[in-house]
Amino acid sequence: MARKVSYISLFIMVISSLLIPTASSATPITDFDGTYSGKLTITVTVTVPTNPPQKISKTSTVPIQLAVHKGVIVGWAQGSVINKAGKAAMSVDIAPYGKLTITSYFTKNASTSVISVSGTLGGSFPAARAAISGRFTATGRDKFIFSIPSVLPTAKIGKKYPVINFCNPVPPKGQMCGPFTKTSNPSGGNPPYTFRLRAGSDFLPTGLVLNSRTGELSGTPIAGQASVTKKLVICAYDSNDRFTGVCRTTTMVLTK
Repeated sequence: MARKVSYISLFIMVISSLLIPTASSATPITDFDGTYSGKLTITVTVTVPTNPPQKISKTSTVPIQLAVHKGVIVGWAQGSVINKAGKAAMSVDIAPYGKLTITSYFTKNASTSVISVSGTLGGSFPAARAAISGRFTATGRDKFIFSIPSVLPTAKIGKKYPVINFCNPVPPKGQMCGPFTKTSNPSGGNPPYTFRLRAGSDFLPTGLVLNSRTGELSGTPIAGQASVTKKLVICAYDSNDRFTGVCRTTTMVLTK
């Protein structure tokens, strides 16, 4: 009986270690890039060479975490490219027994921007007289929400601008936006949040400053500037998604 249990324990241990990677992502270029957390339900069936042979099965649920970078899944199934439909076919070597085949499907909810992945895995390992099957689901945890007014208060040259806080509630003095409260603007993702203008946005009027740590827009427009309407694209970034921030467009009128 000890031999029967060892086969199952071995495979549960191997699969569990494969499915809890420590992976990070850099500049993503696809809709499915991000970090995902979820669970895997896996069944290991071992055939014991008795007379007649006996089959012993054990089902376990383990947490999984994976990352997608530039359309490639990294961590538990490295090197597999996701096609445009969100499908990825992968294999994982379980030396010296054979390969585990994994098929996954990524989808994005257009209204909520939540990305999810689901799939199956399976493999037959004659040398170990074992078979593995399982199903998994996970959702992207880097997605978050950011809202700002579509029109900002008018900025007047030479007069102090009314302070605008894109982080709401305002963080305590010395703290960054987000970690002190579960509900804030932005919300979701992994705080703290940072803020900056996106490339291609108009510049802020000279004298105004956007605090990247607190989301505070403040200052006094200096003299010598012409009246103009600024189109600003302000982006918020969470701690795991700094290169794919949530951006919003707003306008600001600068007057004398």
